[in-house]
Amino acid sequence: MPAHGKPDPAFRFRTAHEIEALDAHFDLRNVPPKSDDTLMLACWNIANFGVQNRSDNAIALLAHICRRFDLIAVQEVNENWHPLADLVKELGPSWGFIMSDTAGNYERLAFVFDRDRVTPKQLFGEIALRARDFPKRDVTVNYTFNRVPKSKEFKGLEFQPYDRNPFIGSFACGSLDCTLATCHLYWGAGGNPTTLEKQTKYARRVMEIHALAA
Repeated sequence: MPAHGKPDPAFRFRTAHEIEALDAHFDLRNVPPKSDDTLMLACWNIANFGVQNRSDNAIALLAHICRRFDLIAVQEVNENWHPLADLVKELGPSWGFIMSDTAGNYERLAFVFDRDRVTPKQLFGEIALRARDFPKRDVTVNYTFNRVPKSKEFKGLEFQPYDRNPFIGSFACGSLDCTLATCHLYWGAGGNPTTLEKQTKYARRVMEIHALAA
């Protein structure tokens, strides 16, 4: 995914005001508080995290959201992972993170966690499949052209290795042991894939979904 353009004029905000609004939204959505008998999980694609500079106020807002949870899977951590380290530092001394190596679009996947609540265990790694590890399959891509529903059939499509390997990690929380997988699937082309190039990219995304589910 290309870097999102910066807002023009620059977006300005008051941190205290935004934190108040975030807390009200958490209450509105009935997000429960942390407790001894709950494990609060979150999954967050922080778009182009590390590509663009985040102000100290922006990092503070990101941290405020993360603190509501015990363990957060973060996608789109750029090759420059220092903003992630800044976020974890802002969260406080009990927080840590574990991340993958870079892959497609120079992105990493990461787990951010509160060590007072969650303990990382021994299993961490990437899910890597070769084309021959996954069977060929038919994929149908639906689209609209001149307001008419159409479809493109790909017969016996071969799986291509993940653009960004899903990242798995094992954690313990009290008596609970869990293994989580975080992924950022091949984006390809969103919207209405009317060209063969876009349809082919969309089909690759579908194949990644099937392979991960399998």
